[in-house]
Amino acid sequence: MWSLLLNLAVLAWAQSFSIPNTKYDIEILALRMLPGEQETLADISGLSFVGRDRRVNGTLDILADLDNEHFELAGDSSIDVSNGGGNFIQLPFMIPRTRFCDAVKKFIAVYGQDTVRMGVNTDFPVDGSVCPIPKGTYYIKNVKMNADDWPLLMPRGIMKSYFRVYKDGKSVGSIECLLNAKDKL
Repeated sequence: MWSLLLNLAVLAWAQSFSIPNTKYDIEILALRMLPGEQETLADISGLSFVGRDRRVNGTLDILADLDNEHFELAGDSSIDVSNGGGNFIQLPFMIPRTRFCDAVKKFIAVYGQDTVRMGVNTDFPVDGSVCPIPKGTYYIKNVKMNADDWPLLMPRGIMKSYFRVYKDGKSVGSIECLLNAKDKL
C-alpha cells in the first residue's frame, strides 16, 4: 500500500516538470496565390473560408501535370515577432527544394495527414500515391488545420508559410498561408 502511494507521489512530482501545454490550434487566416516568374500553374481563387473556425472550401485548379522530372516543391515559415506588426523572422521549419511528388510523400502526406485526406475532404492526391499529379480542378471541403502530430515546441502567434513550386528551376507560383498558432483550450 505504501509502495503504491509512494509511486503515485513520485509520478505526480515528475509530471510537474513536464511542458504544461504542448498542443495548439492552427487557424488559417488567409490564403494568397503569388505569381510565378513567367507563368503561374495553379489557381486558388475558387477557395474560400466558411464558418467561425474558418474551414477552407472550394476548388483548386492545377494547370499542368506535376511530375518529379520537371517540378520541385519548397516551403518555409516565419513568425511575426512584433505581435501583429508585420516583422516576420524565419523559423527552422522548412521543406528544402525537393522533387514534387517526393515532397508530397515526405512532407504533405506526413504533416497533412490529419488535415486533408484523399476521398474524405479532397480529391487531390495528398497521400503521395499518384505521380504525376494530373492537371485539373480539385475540391477541398471543410478543411481545418490539425496540428496534433506537428512538433511539440512550436512558437505561438501569427505565422506565414510559403509553398513554392518550380518548373525546370523557375518559379511557377507560390501559395502564401497566413496562420495563427495558439494554445489549444
